[in-house]
Amino acid sequence: MFSCVQSFKEHTFYDFLNHVQESKYIEETHIDDRSIRHNLFSLIISQKIRFSESMRIHRKLYSLLKYEPSELGSLDGLMTCEREDVIDIVGSKKYEIMERVHYYLISCLNIDGSYATLNEEVIRNAGKLKGIGKWTVQCCLLRKGYPLSKWVDNDASVNTILEMLRQEWNNNVSNKQVVFHVDQRHLNGTLFSKFWVITRGSLKERRDWVVHSVHHFLE
Repeated sequence: MFSCVQSFKEHTFYDFLNHVQESKYIEETHIDDRSIRHNLFSLIISQKIRFSESMRIHRKLYSLLKYEPSELGSLDGLMTCEREDVIDIVGSKKYEIMERVHYYLISCLNIDGSYATLNEEVIRNAGKLKGIGKWTVQCCLLRKGYPLSKWVDNDASVNTILEMLRQEWNNNVSNKQVVFHVDQRHLNGTLFSKFWVITRGSLKERRDWVVHSVHHFLE
């Protein structure tokens, strides 16, 4: 544990968050070159479940679609699989949402198979569908490389990273620097995007990043 030194009086937790936001060592996102359909399906699967559970379901679906474990799979062909086979893996509620997305995306196509409007508009308008909320839309935009203007406040994995950082900060500063609640005014889309990248790692990698980031800043 680090001792309290003079620099702690000069820097706050929000200085630290700003430092993370401006860091060139953390990408703002990993752009997913797979289709809008794949990304929306993938995010529907991930709604309200743990990241590890989402990955388990993805692996089952890729197997159903005949991908080898070493391949980068795509969920594009999911609606060509037997309905009951997919429902057995994702559940009937999420299947119904995927089905709505599937037909919505078909309705967005020109005769030549291209989208009639900009990809960003296609994604944003998907938010009008039942079962597609702000989290799904914002995270799909992020995956496709569109910058976020606002913090997405209902992402459990990102909020866990934020809480881990708060706790690590509190463990290493003087009492008057302790942060009890994170002021939402200091959170924005760029910071969310960087935390999103961190959540793609394993739990150990996330913990290691949290400890290293806080300690490095306080050195």
